[in-house]
Amino acid sequence: MRSYKLLAIFLVISLVLLGCSEKNKEELQSEETASTSSPEENQTEESEALTLENDGINEEEFKEALGTFPDEMKEKIITSSVPISEILYELDITPVGIPTSPYELPEKFNDIPEIGTSMTPDIEVITSLDADFFIGSASVKESLDEHLKNIALDTSYLGTDNFDDIKMAIKVLGTYFDKKDNMNAMLEDILLWENTLIEEGASLEKQKALLLIGTSDSFMVMNNNTYLGSILKRTNIENVAETEFKSEETYAAINMENIIQANPDVIFVLAYGDAEDIKKEFLNEIDKNEAWKSLVAYENDAIQFLDYDVYGVSSIKNMETALTGITEFLEVAETNE
Repeated sequence: MRSYKLLAIFLVISLVLLGCSEKNKEELQSEETASTSSPEENQTEESEALTLENDGINEEEFKEALGTFPDEMKEKIITSSVPISEILYELDITPVGIPTSPYELPEKFNDIPEIGTSMTPDIEVITSLDADFFIGSASVKESLDEHLKNIALDTSYLGTDNFDDIKMAIKVLGTYFDKKDNMNAMLEDILLWENTLIEEGASLEKQKALLLIGTSDSFMVMNNNTYLGSILKRTNIENVAETEFKSEETYAAINMENIIQANPDVIFVLAYGDAEDIKKEFLNEIDKNEAWKSLVAYENDAIQFLDYDVYGVSSIKNMETALTGITEFLEVAETNE
């Protein structure tokens, strides 16, 4: 029962923060079939460094996403997405409406009207802003289309769930709004951090990781559709949700039998809420269930508690910390073996 409660909580979180969202089966299948090459495949066996010319972004998917934008460039833009708001800021594009969110947006946007939550923005506010283009998160497209259907407004949607999504969104928005200098500056920084992550991650021993996210009373397993998962897959880390559990669900209930069989070398725990309380709750869970103590990760003191604001949300402002800092946790886990 607690797992179902937590799943409902995370569904609400994903709609508000647009950092994490559960993709449905159809979306997952389309991702598998639409791409002719994955980010990993775009990195050659010789670990060729990513550059602006070889940025790891699938060209066919980029063209498809760009093709969903209006032919004529729009000027009065509204977005209900926090990550898209951050990207617009870095591209020097000022929207006329931004999302209402607990996350702090750039100070330059302080005087811009808030349009409400990511899934159900305020129709009256949107209408009053006389906008001509709405950009939302692809994870809530169906709900937003239904919500906005009676407004004469062009709409487009971009993925914002994970690291690959953010790179794609930057390239699409920078190209569409003809902000290529800003776009390239952003991508150069991101590719530098990504190259560092790949290089440092490759130097570590191959490890199996269990990714968990939890509140004060329950925890769930995460796959690579999450922001943390999409970062770790650029290292020598195997996410057991992908390799052992074959999970297509972004968030799945804990199955202790599967976890014992996978026997992860390291466990990463994202705490949504009071980090200390959640850490205490997880350690209590270990004390109550001796099965946790049989895991290599426990024996080697390789249970890592990560900052949700850095590793749980696909945020531009925290991306450098996320990409350059994750290997420190991996090195600690390796040292403790």
